[in-house]
Amino acid sequence: MSVKGCYTDFHIDLGGTSVWYHILRGKKIFWVIPPTQENIDAYEEWSVSGQQESVFLADRCSSCEMVTLEAGNTFLIPTGQSYKLFDWSLLQVVGLVTPTGQSNQPIG
Repeated sequence: MSVKGCYTDFHIDLGGTSVWYHILRGKKIFWVIPPTQENIDAYEEWSVSGQQESVFLADRCSSCEMVTLEAGNTFLIPTGQSYKLFDWSLLQVVGLVTPTGQSNQPIG
């Protein structure tokens, strides 16, 4: 559960994990950057730059998609995916972190 307005900046989940979210109530917004080598390099540079508050990572990447989840939606975030999230409203979420130990997982 989280309150309206919670925010997490771009990050990649640790340890080769995948994460899934299922929204029970509320609305959660994700910004997702594909894990291409170019985007991973941009993420690494951005994450050590000390400019996270003034530089929007997506401006340095080849693409970024906004995904909006509402009650009943489920979303899988694979290993190596850079994303940030914002809780639009009071939220109830069921989530699971799944360790894989892989550097990259195929989608589809």
